[in-house]
Order: sequence, then C-alpha cells, then structure tokens
Amino acid sequence: IEPPVDGDASGVVTQSQIGSGKIRNQPIANDLNSILAQAGAAAGVNVNVTSGGQPAKGSGGRRTGSTRHDNGHAADVQLSLANGRGLSLNNPADVPIIQNFIRETKRFGWQS
Repeated sequence: IEPPVDGDASGVVTQSQIGSGKIRNQPIANDLNSILAQAGAAAGVNVNVTSGGQPAKGSGGRRTGSTRHDNGHAADVQLSLANGRGLSLNNPADVPIIQNFIRETKRFGWQS
C-alpha cells in the first residue's frame, strides 16, 4: 500500500450552490461542513460545494431526487489545489489525492 498523497491547499470549504438557482441551493449542515473542512485540510485540498441542501421530503419545498440532500446532509463537491486547479478522476496524478480526501472524510465521521 502506497502512502497517502496530499495536495497543497488548506481545506477551505466554499458553498457556491447558495443562491445559484439550482434546486439543491441551500447550505449544507454544520456537521457536514466541519467534516469536509477537516478532511480537506488533512488531504491538502479545498472543497467547493456545487450542490448542497434541499427541503425535506414532504415539506412542499423545491427538491429533486433522493432524500440524501434533505436539510443539508449531503453535498456534491469539486476538489481543488491551492492554485484553484480542480482535481479530476480523468487525471491519473489527481486520483491519489482524491482517494486520500475520501479516506479522510471517513476518518472525520462521514458515513456513506
């Protein structure tokens, strides 16, 4: 097993989904934000939330798909390095950094 590979960023979490006009444009829950920030700092990546919370099922609010995103308890994210370059699974050099971020999210409490 190879050692984890870190990026060079500090773990800043940005929520670009807020006010975006997207359906899942609500903030993520504080506990999820904390997990993403800690995992990002540990893995050396910044985290941009591109799809966040939505109203709970049955609340009458605008929503889509499953209940995972209800009340901000799930997020779709784009990871980036300190220079702003987004990481991609299509770039073999980025894959170990992304894998490390996933390991760190689990370590800081994320349950899939």
